[in-house]
Amino acid sequence: MDVESLKHFENALQMLIAEGRQVAGSASSGSPSEHSQQALACVREGIAAWRQERQLLQASMAHSNMKMAELQGTVKLTLKESDTLRQTSQEKDAQIKSLSESIQQMEKEVLLLRSTPSSPAPPADPLAERRALQTQELEEKNNLLRDVQTELQAKLASALSSAEARELSMAELQAQLARVEQEMAQVKEQHAEEMQALRAEPKENAKEASTQHPTHELKQWLSLLQERSKDGGLPVDHLSEPELEALREVQGMMAAVVPSEGAAMAITAVSQADLELEEQKLKVQELEITVQWREEELAEATRQQEAAEQRVLAAAEHTAALQDGRMASSQRALEESHFELDTMRKTMEELQAQVEEREALIQDKEEECSRYEAKMYHKDAMIKAMRRDSVVAMQEVEKAREQVAQEAREDEDKAITQRMSEQLSRQNESLKQLRDEAAQLRETNHSLQSPSAGMETSTQTTPRKDEPVRIETESDSSSKTLMELANRIKERDAKLASQAEQLHAAEREVDQMITWMSEGEQRLVTVEEHIFEKVVQVEKLQEALAGAEAAAANADTKVAATKEEIAEANATTSLAAATAGMMQVKLSELESTVSEQEEQVKQAQLIYQAQVEENNKLQRSAQALEAEKAELLTNLASCEQSSNERFTELQTAAMEIENLQQSVLSLKSERGMVMKEDTDLKLNLLRRGGLFIKHNHHGRGSHERYVWITEDMDTICWGTRRGGAKRGTDPLGSTTKTHPSSSTLPVSLISKVVKGKSTAVTMALGRRVETDTLLSLESPMRTLDLQLPAKGNGLNRDQWASLFEWILARHKTSDGVMQNTSPQHTPRLHSNKLFEVDSTPATTQGTPSVQPTPSTQPQVTPSTGVTGVQGTPSILSEPFTVSTVGADAQMTPGPMS
Repeated sequence: MDVESLKHFENALQMLIAEGRQVAGSASSGSPSEHSQQALACVREGIAAWRQERQLLQASMAHSNMKMAELQGTVKLTLKESDTLRQTSQEKDAQIKSLSESIQQMEKEVLLLRSTPSSPAPPADPLAERRALQTQELEEKNNLLRDVQTELQAKLASALSSAEARELSMAELQAQLARVEQEMAQVKEQHAEEMQALRAEPKENAKEASTQHPTHELKQWLSLLQERSKDGGLPVDHLSEPELEALREVQGMMAAVVPSEGAAMAITAVSQADLELEEQKLKVQELEITVQWREEELAEATRQQEAAEQRVLAAAEHTAALQDGRMASSQRALEESHFELDTMRKTMEELQAQVEEREALIQDKEEECSRYEAKMYHKDAMIKAMRRDSVVAMQEVEKAREQVAQEAREDEDKAITQRMSEQLSRQNESLKQLRDEAAQLRETNHSLQSPSAGMETSTQTTPRKDEPVRIETESDSSSKTLMELANRIKERDAKLASQAEQLHAAEREVDQMITWMSEGEQRLVTVEEHIFEKVVQVEKLQEALAGAEAAAANADTKVAATKEEIAEANATTSLAAATAGMMQVKLSELESTVSEQEEQVKQAQLIYQAQVEENNKLQRSAQALEAEKAELLTNLASCEQSSNERFTELQTAAMEIENLQQSVLSLKSERGMVMKEDTDLKLNLLRRGGLFIKHNHHGRGSHERYVWITEDMDTICWGTRRGGAKRGTDPLGSTTKTHPSSSTLPVSLISKVVKGKSTAVTMALGRRVETDTLLSLESPMRTLDLQLPAKGNGLNRDQWASLFEWILARHKTSDGVMQNTSPQHTPRLHSNKLFEVDSTPATTQGTPSVQPTPSTQPQVTPSTGVTGVQGTPSILSEPFTVSTVGADAQMTPGPMS
């Protein structure tokens, strides 16, 4: 028992004593039975503390049992490790056999490689086939050497891992034994200290309580008084002075107590409490006896456990010493094998490095040969291309010659045309002469006709008989000559026209020939230049061919050198085969060491079997202790029942607290939903917008415009149609559009919202409007003057003003960055009787309507903001009614609540 619990127990006893003393002094005060009950409760708490200490003892016993189980588990693990060591030894034997077989196969393959003669290469491509054969042989040899190296490395790793595993297993066993020893020593010390404290404190407290308890003294003096009061008097002669003083005190107390019934009842209650205390003392003594008995049993169990531990430790130390000696011998053998294997590794690494160097050299040579071959192939291709170019150049030269011949022919045609032109010029001159003669003849004919007319007139006046015949003959002759001349002139004109046409055709042909000649001369010049370039290229190619032939000769010399290097590599492979034989001998030695280690493992297994038998005995003793623990657990069932009842009470209280927390969380979530619905409704109304009358120049002009706010809530748009400006949205849908007739105003530039008489429209001259429909958005850039139409747009002026003021405040608080909330995800609004559903049909034309959608979420329009669902927008100063009939919906202002 702890010191605090003992003090608490003493305080309870002192409370009972004080109650007994107070009974005599105050008969009418309270009920003393309550104090006695409290004191008894304290005594019971002390008994519960004793039971808790018993539980601690049981827990320590369980801990010791756990340690025993851990020891048994370690023994089982050691047995399993011995089995694994057997398996690893068997696997090593199999690996060694496989290594020996692989080494034999390698030797056979090396002999085959040495015995196989080199096949004659065909005359077509001898270098490529030789290189391929050499590379294949080198690759096979390298693969064989690598396989041997990997197998040896695996064998070394397995041997090292097995040795390390054995060392680790032994170290773990020793560490576990040391831990168990330390923990058992700690448990023993704790048990000794606790038992000493338990034995010393209750006895001292009982003695002090029996000697110093006031109730005990009271009981003694009361019994004396009762015995002496039977005779009617109190003999005082044979009493001592302290007894006389005590008697006087008791007589005073009895004189004060006897007349009242409450005092008598208090005395009986004190006596009952004393009886209960005596019973509790007897129970405590019984518990002390049981505890002593359990301590003796625990001491016996601890002695048995210590003996078993000593046996286990002795056996473990013996086995550890044996295994240490064996491990030392095996470590020495392993160190020797490690040294030998290290030397073998070094030799193998050196051989592998040499082989890799040879391979690198061969690869370099092969790459150089491939480069030379590529260069030769490229040069051959260049020569073929040059030959083709030369053939093309010859063809072009022939074409040029043909063109020159054609040009010569054209020159001849030009000379002929010149001659024809000269003849035509001569003919033209002759024609001119004939024309001149014809003109003279015409003049003569005209002169002849004029006198003949005069003669006719004279003959008519004075006709003669001889003159008419002469005049007729002259006129006939002149007419004939004229006709002949006219016919000649016509023939000459026809000839001249035909000759003129021939001259024009000849001139055209001459012009074409001149152009052809000029083009042919240019072509001849270009062909000559191209031929000169081709000749230069052919000369360069010839020089490159000469260099390629020299490079091919160098490549042949290098190939001969590579053959010599390959022969040296074959010699190194023969040395590697010899080293492999040496390694096989060393592997046989390793097999002998492994067999010795197997014998050591068998001996260790025998030792472990003996340890297992001892552990079985310890398990039996532990089972007996567990049976005793079961009996102790039955005694503690009553205490657990009381604790379970308290636990159920605590659970009910916790459930009530959780219910309260859930109710608080539900209220918070409902409040958040209402706030979110309010903001979503405002955003949807602003995005959908409505129809307004927009005034220009402070009321001097007006027209209807749709006004709305963009999806990101950054700009206000207006236009003749429902469409967006940049980043605007269609009020009847969520698709983004761009319309040239729409205008915008950034929300960040708006300074304030003005309504009613304060707007600039009411101040305009000669303007009479209803002030409760006016609304203005002022900014340094411009002012947007709006008026609600007579037919309305679903909301009144104050509601629109509150919406615009809300978006301005939201924009300012967020520093111009608005969250992009989609109108398609608006939550369901709760009913608050601010929206009233009206079943009357829509009578107003031109108002936007709501189309029913199959989705469960409410769809919002520019006019209504919600369809068939009641919401609570706190921003609206007046409620408004939503009417839903069929596919149309209309919003009208409702009465003020």
